[in-house]
Amino acid sequence: MNSFKVCFLCSCLVVFFTLSMIKYFPISKEFSLVISVFEIIILYYMKPVENINRPVNEKEKNVFSNRIRQTLIIITFSVCFFYLANILKYLVTIVYTLGIIIISMILGKAKNQIERCRG
Repeated sequence: MNSFKVCFLCSCLVVFFTLSMIKYFPISKEFSLVISVFEIIILYYMKPVENINRPVNEKEKNVFSNRIRQTLIIITFSVCFFYLANILKYLVTIVYTLGIIIISMILGKAKNQIERCRG
């Protein structure tokens, strides 16, 4: 996604499909909790995606890692709260959103790998 228009269009499609999944493919409260835990663990161990256009040094990697940890702690408390308060819509929204984040991180790493192979 090298242009603003393509990036904007993809972002809109992701939001549309995420909201559609939340509405048309609900999941149970217990399943949402289990999936959330796995997604949070995956995100904790994934490194930030580096872009070829903007290399990241070690100091920035540490800053990003700390921010990811802080954000994941907030998300973990939110998941626990929504689970205990029986607020399923928000819990499911977190599940699908974390899934989209993981997929986009994997795609970003794959794109970087392809670009490195091309030279």
